[in-house]
Amino acid sequence: RDLHSFPTRRSSDLGSPPLLLNRIEESIAWLEISPNGRWLVSGGTWAYAALSDLAAKDPSKSYRVLPSYGGPVGLAVFSPDSRQILTAAGMPADELAEASVPEPVARLWDISSGLPTAPLELQGHSDVILDAKFLNHEAYWATASFDGTIDIWNPKGRDPGKPAYTLRGHDGPAFGLATTPDGRWLASESTDRTARLWPL
Repeated sequence: RDLHSFPTRRSSDLGSPPLLLNRIEESIAWLEISPNGRWLVSGGTWAYAALSDLAAKDPSKSYRVLPSYGGPVGLAVFSPDSRQILTAAGMPADELAEASVPEPVARLWDISSGLPTAPLELQGHSDVILDAKFLNHEAYWATASFDGTIDIWNPKGRDPGKPAYTLRGHDGPAFGLATTPDGRWLASESTDRTARLWPL
């Protein structure tokens, strides 16, 4: 239920008491730390995601809520420069499955100022979003969905809330994405027992 942040700047810090972050979720199901080490985001099965600023004077009081309106947040991905975070609702727990339908919407938050701004809503999928990746090529994002498609988003485009491209080909849910280090290829995996490589 509680998160502990351990100081690791010096070996002598390892004997210090951990910092307790106990204002997050009643039950923590997952967590991620941003590439620059400043942000910690976590989520539970019964609540929205929580964003904590580990560079704040008191990180335990820097708690910010990143809401979802169709079920608990089950996915959070930071951009490589830690200036953005993308969130999406996950598959509901068994006890919520009949009462909650995950919205097929991703939200892109700008956290470069130190506080999350009103998110850009990315609407294009027809079912829950299962994975997301930042694409280094012109700062695009990719999302994979239970609907079997991969949407490519350009947050700086003319219509940033709609897909710039939709990649089709899987005969089952697309649940995983990966990119090559040079940014030339996007790989997707599906329950149709295939992986596909898409040139970027």
